[in-house]
Amino acid sequence: MPCLRDSPQNSTASNGAKPSSCAANARSLSQDTGFGLQPRETSRAVPAHWAWGLLALALCGALWLGAQSWSGQQQAQGPSVALERSAPAIADWLARRLVNVHTWTVAPELVSDPFERLMSKAGNTVLIPADCLPWDGPYDVIIHFHGVYTALEPALARSGLAAVMVITEDGIGARAYSQKYQFEGSLDWLLRGVQTLMQARCPMPGRRIGRVTLSAWSAGYAAVQQILSWPENFDRVDAVLLEDGLHARLNDDGTVAERDMRPFVDFAREAVAENRLMAITHSAIVTNGYASTTETTDYLLDALGIERVSESGAVNSYGMVLTSSADEGALHLRGYAGEDRAAHGAHQRAVGITLLPTLRQWWSAR
Repeated sequence: MPCLRDSPQNSTASNGAKPSSCAANARSLSQDTGFGLQPRETSRAVPAHWAWGLLALALCGALWLGAQSWSGQQQAQGPSVALERSAPAIADWLARRLVNVHTWTVAPELVSDPFERLMSKAGNTVLIPADCLPWDGPYDVIIHFHGVYTALEPALARSGLAAVMVITEDGIGARAYSQKYQFEGSLDWLLRGVQTLMQARCPMPGRRIGRVTLSAWSAGYAAVQQILSWPENFDRVDAVLLEDGLHARLNDDGTVAERDMRPFVDFAREAVAENRLMAITHSAIVTNGYASTTETTDYLLDALGIERVSESGAVNSYGMVLTSSADEGALHLRGYAGEDRAAHGAHQRAVGITLLPTLRQWWSAR
């Protein structure tokens, strides 16, 4: 039987009984799978000459690592880039970073949501349906770049999607996401991390990952851009959701850079043919020095020969005013008013009523 999350109701009984075995099993599981907890202590004494030898080995290792770090910094400052897109060591590090789980917590205000929330030391969050998706067969995964669980957990619950959601927070600005996910194996290793986590938390023979959705808010679009630039990743992704997060560089003449938009245009073309799903929301924020989400979505629609339709200004429950739309095949775009930070943040909070229901409909029909 899979171990369900501990809630305030079962973590400490009203009669003072000990907590349920779920938390204990989680701690044991963490030790057995190397999820970041300290190893079991041993009572065996270490001989003195061994201790001196280990100390000398540690010092040599530290000196070697320091030299490698200095060398890497010097290379990064030079004309040649120290990191290559196909570096497997970086992809492996991404996977270890994802599954380095050390705590299982449920925020009091979110206890009604049907998810077990696993949080890593690196700040990543994995939401697993509390019933561990009991049916036999593949399970779907949503990887969201640049977001917070306090917004996305209730959004996922509201949408009714039965999927595993990974929320990655890798820094501020598009550059952080572009650099981290530029490697060929980054998506594969992220998915391996999810698979390892699911095998540990919800063991079931033969269980594997099914459909994969990439989602991003704001600067997180850069991770999606990099991942889709690799053909094997492109073929693996079933859907892309962008919440006010589609930007690009500008050419010297002020036009949108075609190279930055190419992965998105290619995926949108697949969506028009109904081979993939692509759903986008954007604000009316004006940007300086790079293309705004209005400019990039105009570029996207023009590249595909699709017209944007003006809307009457309906207001949703998050105060977002709908101003335009475009729909062709499985490509769906919604433009909203708003030119400030609050309007930008609303696109992440409202994803449970804007984009995730579209994904649920797409998956239900296939």
